[in-house]
Amino acid sequence: MQRKPYTVKASEVVPQWHVLDARDKPLGRLSSEIAMLLMGKNKPTYLPNQNTGDYVVVVNAGQIKVTGNKLAQMKYYRHSGYPGGLRERNLEQVLEKDPTRVLHDAVRGMLPKNYLARKMLARLKLELGESADKYTSQIVGAQRAAEKAALAPVEAKPAKKKASPRKKAEEQPEAEIKLAKPRAAKAAEMKKAPAAKAKTGTKAEPKAAVEAGSKTQVKPKVKAVAKPKAIAKSKPKAKAKAQKADKNEEA
Repeated sequence: MQRKPYTVKASEVVPQWHVLDARDKPLGRLSSEIAMLLMGKNKPTYLPNQNTGDYVVVVNAGQIKVTGNKLAQMKYYRHSGYPGGLRERNLEQVLEKDPTRVLHDAVRGMLPKNYLARKMLARLKLELGESADKYTSQIVGAQRAAEKAALAPVEAKPAKKKASPRKKAEEQPEAEIKLAKPRAAKAAEMKKAPAAKAKTGTKAEPKAAVEAGSKTQVKPKVKAVAKPKAIAKSKPKAKAKAQKADKNEEA
């Protein structure tokens, strides 16, 4: 018998907080590490249909490192929606205008393309400075919640085994045991019942008369008497015409 694997409920998931420093770190390696933490693939309780990831705070988000000539070769595009509205910028220009956009777009491309990605991406906090002091309360609260969860781990309930019908019959006394007849035997009895009634030629008495006995009598059915048809009355005009015809014949 195969046991059903234990799956973590959304209420049992306790997200943690991670603080990463992006100074002089390669863009691809850092974004892949962040994506793994956001999806929760570093945990044994990972589920693809649930948001089991953690919060990630990245400090010095604008001081990433790229190799080769990527500052000039990497292009970022946007379109205004009008003809000829395509705008193009390289990586160096984007870092000057919006430093956090580069890391944000790189992590978004590594997350799954579904509604969970939006929830995961909302847990990414990008900071240009070196400190993450405004998230200290959340970090401390997550650590305390993790300690409580470790002290009281969730135990999986064992699967209940169904008792066999033989064991149930042995546990019950002999007077209470009622064996169900098979369908074939019931069908044979139903066929025999109308055949026995036809041989005797007696009609089955109603239930009310059988229960009450000889005290009650079944009332006979009253036959409906047909009403006499109304005699059609002759019209006065037809009588006058008949009298005139008689007089003419006598004359």
